[in-house]
Amino acid sequence: MNRSSAGGGGVMSNVVDQLRYAALHLGTNDVPNVLSAAAIAEMQRVQRPAGSMCESIGLSWMLDDAGVGERLVKHGGATNGQLSAFELIPGRRFAVTVLTNADAGREARQTIADRCQAHFLGFDKPVPAALPDAPANLDQYAGRFEATLEHLTVRVAGRGLEIEGTPPPRFVVDPALVPFRLPVAKLRFTGVDRAAVLDGPRRGERVEFLRDANGRIEWLRWDGRLARRR
Repeated sequence: MNRSSAGGGGVMSNVVDQLRYAALHLGTNDVPNVLSAAAIAEMQRVQRPAGSMCESIGLSWMLDDAGVGERLVKHGGATNGQLSAFELIPGRRFAVTVLTNADAGREARQTIADRCQAHFLGFDKPVPAALPDAPANLDQYAGRFEATLEHLTVRVAGRGLEIEGTPPPRFVVDPALVPFRLPVAKLRFTGVDRAAVLDGPRRGERVEFLRDANGRIEWLRWDGRLARRR
């Protein structure tokens, strides 16, 4: 990868190294000259509310509800041909990391991480509750939204919405290679201008529609990344 990308993903790791790092954050691997216990606690503390990728953000960690009142501390990642999930539940001294080497690894990484949690701890992550009825004017959400890494098309489908993402032309490194195409995701509304994908490869990912000063939908935030309406 280009050196300019190092700020967003310049550290290469493996399962053993990641679990050693997890042990540090769970307090089972004490290396005070690297991170003090106070620093680790501050990293896992809620710093600000977050967008659709997680409920809140710590210091680099994403924070969510793991179920039964436990906090999920996580930070997966993705780059060309590599997708991963890295999750901790400090209250249960639990950690799991899943590394995949395929663009199709999105569903595998989360499925494996979720099943590990259920198997070893005996409880699942909470599922977003869908509203019984969709908003009356679904057409206001439909349109094309563009972000650096993905162009998104939102369409009305029956009494709900569907969303499809494609990489922008400038992001395709080799035009002769066709990127792996994810199926269209079905959205269910979970709140005002908020929705979630409840099944398929992107299950659990959340969507927010953001409005301008005049109340018109101008932005879409899907899984933490912001796209502007065109």
